[in-house]
Amino acid sequence: MVRSIAKLSHFVMADKLNNQFNNLPKRQNPLQSKISQVLNQKLKQIKMLQQSEMLQQSRSKAIAE
Repeated sequence: MVRSIAKLSHFVMADKLNNQFNNLPKRQNPLQSKISQVLNQKLKQIKMLQQSEMLQQSRSKAIAE
């Protein structure tokens, strides 16, 4: 439970940062576009982790029942 809350807060922070970078003027320098790429990549990884954790929890519940 605590772990999923921590992951969720990381997801929210990454999402906020990503939105801030996406709202920057469109004339991005190479560093900004690289940071944006990395943030998008990390966001995808976090989403995949969340999905796998949800699957794991639903499997655990199914086994427990």
